Formats: sequence, C-alpha cells, structure tokens
Amino acid sequence: MLYNQKIVNDYSLKIPDSIAMTTPYWLNEKGTLGMYHVANKDQIGGATNEPILKARFTLAIGNQYLELVQPIHHKFTDPVDGEVYRPIAIVPDVAINLSVDNVVFSNDNDKRIDLRLVAGKDNVSGKLHVVVPKDWQTDINDSALFISLKNEERLISINIKPKYKANSGDLKAYFVSDDGNISNQQVQIIAYNHIPVQTVLKPAKIDLIKLNMAKVSKSIGYIEGAGDMLPNLLRQIGYQVSLLDKDDVTVDHLMQFDAIILGVRAFNTVEWLAYKNQELFDYCFKGGTVIVQYNTNRNLVTQEIAPYPLLLSRDRVSVETAPVRILAPRHRSMNFPNKITMHDFDGWVQERGLYFCSEWDEKFMPILSSNDPGESPKEGGLLVASHGEGYYIYSGYSWFRELPAGVEGAYRMFTNLISMGQK
Repeated sequence: MLYNQKIVNDYSLKIPDSIAMTTPYWLNEKGTLGMYHVANKDQIGGATNEPILKARFTLAIGNQYLELVQPIHHKFTDPVDGEVYRPIAIVPDVAINLSVDNVVFSNDNDKRIDLRLVAGKDNVSGKLHVVVPKDWQTDINDSALFISLKNEERLISINIKPKYKANSGDLKAYFVSDDGNISNQQVQIIAYNHIPVQTVLKPAKIDLIKLNMAKVSKSIGYIEGAGDMLPNLLRQIGYQVSLLDKDDVTVDHLMQFDAIILGVRAFNTVEWLAYKNQELFDYCFKGGTVIVQYNTNRNLVTQEIAPYPLLLSRDRVSVETAPVRILAPRHRSMNFPNKITMHDFDGWVQERGLYFCSEWDEKFMPILSSNDPGESPKEGGLLVASHGEGYYIYSGYSWFRELPAGVEGAYRMFTNLISMGQK
C-alpha cells in the first residue's frame, strides 16, 4: 500500500432477497384515521429511514484499529446541481404506476384506465395480471411483456365496465416475472430541494366506485377557484362540464347550462367576479342554478357573493363523523332526484365543512346542521335561496374533499344541488 495515495476499489454486491422494499417506515403498515402505526417504536421520530445498506471500514493506525460505518449512497452528476448523493432504494422489478386512485361509475358505461409499467432493471420479462371484483369486466386480464432497459416504460390502457348489479371494489394489478418475482406496487419518487429524496411504495390498486344515484341534469358551467378536482369528477359521472372564463360569463351564454358551479374560494381568487357577479345573479333570476362553494371571510373580491346578504364566518365542523341533522327534510335538495338519508353522511373524510355562514338573509333556507363535539350547532353550511325563477346556493360542506374520496352520499347530495332547477 502506497503512503498517502487514493485507493479506489470496485465491488459487485448481491442484495439479499430478504431486504424489504424501500418506503418511509411510517407507511409500512396500515394506520388509523389521523395516526400512523409503527411496529418498531425505535424508529418513531426519525425524519427518514435508516440507510438500507452500510459499509464497515476497519482502519489500522499503528497498533490501534478504528472502525467506521458509512451508508452506501448512489452518486451521480447532475447538469445543474453537480455532484449528487441519494440514498439507495430497493424497488420492484416492475413498478405498476396507475393514472388515478379511484374511478367513479354512475351507470354501466365502460371507462379507460392507464397502467404505466416502469422497469426497475434491464431485461425484465413476464406477465401482467389485472384482477377485478365480481360483476366487473375488463378487456385485458393478462398481458405478456418484455422491457429491455431499466427505467423504460410501457403504457397499457384497459377498459373497465360494471355489470348491472356490480358493487364497489378494488381493481388490483401485479406483474409476475419469468424468474418468479411478483411486483404489485406503485413507485412514487418525491424530490424537492429542501427535503431528502423519498421513495414511496403504494399498492397497485384502484378503487372502483359504483354509485347508486339518479341524475337528471346534463350541462354544467364551472368557474375554477383555487383549484379542485370537481370538473373531472363530474365528467366521470356523465355531466358535460365547460370551464368558464371572464368573457363567457354573460346571461345569454350562461342560459345554456343547467347549473353554474363556482370552485372553492372563487370569490377570493377570481378578480373579475367583483363585477361579473351580477351576471350570475341575473342568470339565476331567469331560472338558472348557481352553487357557490366555500370562500374564506377575508380578502373577498366583493362582499356581494350572493343576491341576498350573507355573512361568512370561520365556523367549521372539523370532525368528519360529527352528526348531521337535516333541518328541512321535505326540501327539494334533500329529495330530488335522490332521497337523502343519514346514511349519506357515512364515510366522509377529514371534515364536514368549513367557513360556514353565521348570518344570512331570511330568503335563504338552512338545510343542514352539524357541530363538533361540545360546540353549538352550525346551520350555515348549506343555504338555498329562491331567486326569481332559479336557485342560489352557498355551501361550506367540503364537496372538494368528499367527491375525490368517492363518498357516495356526497355525490348524491351534490347531484341534488345541481338538479335544483330541473323538472
């Protein structure tokens, strides 16, 4: 060994099959609502996983020995960031990344789902299997594949269709390689400059949600607010949804739609609603239905968010299982085209709603009441007013959370609101 000289040795190591796939330790096991479950309590509090692979070095200095243990990292050169070190990640032979977490069906029509297969190593061959619940059918159940290069992708599109009596369930996908390895996970890389890179594995499954609901409206105009997924979700259940810009919001143009929906915080973020609000009021007066989702009570572009006075507050119901009382059980919004019962409030996620109204004009009728434990009833979460020949609705209930989560009762109620002006 030469004195004070750099030594470089290359080693080829086989990773034992017993090493678990890489994912944050707090996601290894299924948790409960608002709580992770970590079997190894010594891991709790760690910002990242312990390194999967470590190297042990023993240094001899005279008659003394010094042992060092260092994590093994992947080192590469980035054109922008220069020399970069990343933790080693153990991933499946093939990642099965899915285009959506859930797909909603309100009828028996088929829908297309994309599966993107990403090779974790070179020369992967095997067969993709797609399993659907009872009374569901798909045009592809098995597909033989060969992927020659690591990180190479294959896109497979399948059509999925429920039979008449189908119930909600999970579509599951897995890849069996020719050497017998089974891959049934998605791989998501979370990479931002301000945090360590995280590799997250999720089951390769899609929730197939079959709704038991009626729908009578067809066309919707949607004014986007601070961002939500409702337009695409409404399209999934058969609505024709048009995104509206400033020049589209005129009474004559709006009259073609069965309802106009304002996205979350639209009156906080869409500047032109400060003067286009009157067009919405006039459309409503001529027979249209306007649904305003929640807005914060600060930084409104106009105080006139409805044709009659409303006072927004910070009232909310943050417990998603908080009891809901139907104040107006005979009101059209609770009966047409779907009869709303207490079961429609089952399975809600994260909260009931937020930024309810604390005061409102007598022309508004409160439909629902709810409150967190130990608090007073909050009745300003769903208010409906007749305005001329139409209806104007303010709702603080969190449709923007419940519909993406596939809550059937939320779909049934929101459909009723859209249908308020229909015969």
